[in-house]
Amino acid sequence: MLVVIGADVDPRLPGMRRLPAWDPWDTLERIPALESALGADLPAITWLIRSDDTIRHVTGAFDSAYVTRQDMWTRLHARGHELGWHFHHWTFGANADGFDPDPSWLPDAHAALARHFAIRATRTGWDYSNTLTMRRLAALGVTIDFSSLPGHLVWWTIDGERILVDWHRAPGHPYRPSRDDYQRPGRPALDILELPIASFRAGATTMAKRSLWRFLHGKLSLAGVSARTMMMTQPWPEAPRRADVLAFHFHPEELTPGGIAAFARNLALLKDAFDPEFVTATEAASRLLTTVVP
Repeated sequence: MLVVIGADVDPRLPGMRRLPAWDPWDTLERIPALESALGADLPAITWLIRSDDTIRHVTGAFDSAYVTRQDMWTRLHARGHELGWHFHHWTFGANADGFDPDPSWLPDAHAALARHFAIRATRTGWDYSNTLTMRRLAALGVTIDFSSLPGHLVWWTIDGERILVDWHRAPGHPYRPSRDDYQRPGRPALDILELPIASFRAGATTMAKRSLWRFLHGKLSLAGVSARTMMMTQPWPEAPRRADVLAFHFHPEELTPGGIAAFARNLALLKDAFDPEFVTATEAASRLLTTVVP
């Protein structure tokens, strides 16, 4: 069983529209604590470094997360970790700003990071995606994305804007998305692999609340109501559902002593429940793309 662990490298911000009075990347100082705590037991992680219009607006440069901590990223890469790309669909304009399902800055944000390392793996902010985004990632040479939450329908409210994250038709296995539908495999297929995030079993109360929420929003599908996602820094009550490949994620800001302890316990739980081989996202893609048929 292949296991991929990704980290969404986000800044610490007071909101989407307000500027911080502190170093927005200060939570990255928690990463060495994870290295020290786990030592040789720390598997290779795919660190998905944030580069988008919010970062440009807040720090003045798309690639500030990499540049301000370049020594750390170089050390992690030398240890076998992977560096990838994370972004949020939010655009700052001259007169207005807000959620943007097809941001024009995407190539510029990609190019800024690609000057430092080859980008093969991505995860999107809020787990949001759409068909246009998937096409653009494939065109930029991204090999693997692992944003999918199979069966999930989530309504986020971000600074007053409602955002629907829709993966309710997505399969629970890796697939090459159709050029015409990011949630389904098919031909013609895009040259990118979509790897779903691992699922855990949801409780009866959670399932009932989700079903009611969908009904109130006019969505009658019950697909995925029994699945839940959990991050590596959260205490898992049990192992995730078995799959040929499992993908997980977390955020550096969660690497508190409690978060690091949960990370270590979850690694042990995976080793006890399965026979995991921990790989980077790109390594998983290199093995799976030869066998995944759209």
